[in-house]
Amino acid sequence: MRILLVRLSAFGDLLQTLPIQHALRTAVPEAEISLLVRGPHRKVAEKSAFIDRVISYEMPPPWPMPGDVRHHWEVARARRAVRDLEVDLVIDIHGLRVASRAAASVKAKKLVSVGKHRSILKKGGVALKMESSSSKYVAGMAALRAAGIDAHLDTNFRLEPPQVGIENLASTLPAEPYVTVHVGASNPNKIWDPALFGAVASRLRRDGYRIVLVGSKIDARYTPRFLTECEPDVDLVGETGYDELCAAIAQARLHFGNDSAPSHVAAIHGTPCVSVYSFADPLVFEPWNQPDAVIDARKREITVDEVYEKCLYKLSLPR
Repeated sequence: MRILLVRLSAFGDLLQTLPIQHALRTAVPEAEISLLVRGPHRKVAEKSAFIDRVISYEMPPPWPMPGDVRHHWEVARARRAVRDLEVDLVIDIHGLRVASRAAASVKAKKLVSVGKHRSILKKGGVALKMESSSSKYVAGMAALRAAGIDAHLDTNFRLEPPQVGIENLASTLPAEPYVTVHVGASNPNKIWDPALFGAVASRLRRDGYRIVLVGSKIDARYTPRFLTECEPDVDLVGETGYDELCAAIAQARLHFGNDSAPSHVAAIHGTPCVSVYSFADPLVFEPWNQPDAVIDARKREITVDEVYEKCLYKLSLPR
């Protein structure tokens, strides 16, 4: 059986598909599974042991353009990436318009999508109507079952950290127990004040934990606010690739930060995490298998005390 999974959007969203990929591979071990992603996430997608082939396309250029022009530009590139593909089954676990239109353009015997769009219905596909508060895991598994695949989520699923990342950071990470902190996010609406993260980190440092700051190059703009409250023992912001990021977080006693990809890295590696949700619905985007990791800051002010106490609780749990 040849299967195409479609999951576009961001780095963290892609990480959320890993338990679904695992469930699919377990259910149909002999299948040839491809995954369609946006170009910037190709290298991360290729790390998955559950995918045979990654298909990607380049995103629109960064200069300003009307939203509808950007949308049609991306749809055209996504369709072009899969226009020669022939599969038995397409499963769109993204559900937004670009993903659905790309999925509908594939030559396939069966088509299932978690988004109810005309492009899916016109092709005679199954368009699921999911509740707006359905988690990405629930929606993804619903799509697999609608496709006739008897798949089940393994709640014990976790990844082992990449050995190359462990080796690359062997002389950098603290020998003592440490906590990783991420104060950035690709969406500014997701940012909790980095100085408040620094205040929490400072308390944990007094408790005996080393502090390791993680993030991408664009997250460096938030570091100065963090430094007003806490000096990290190790600053890895902008200094790691995916393997090193996973290795640093996977070996930590705790990870805390905004609702962003590093929280999903922590969850998928079994590291206890605390994640502040200031924008997205945590019911939809919660970290894998850690519903108690979430602090919902969308409609109320949260305090340093609250985040610190949540961190202490997570640190008290066995790894």
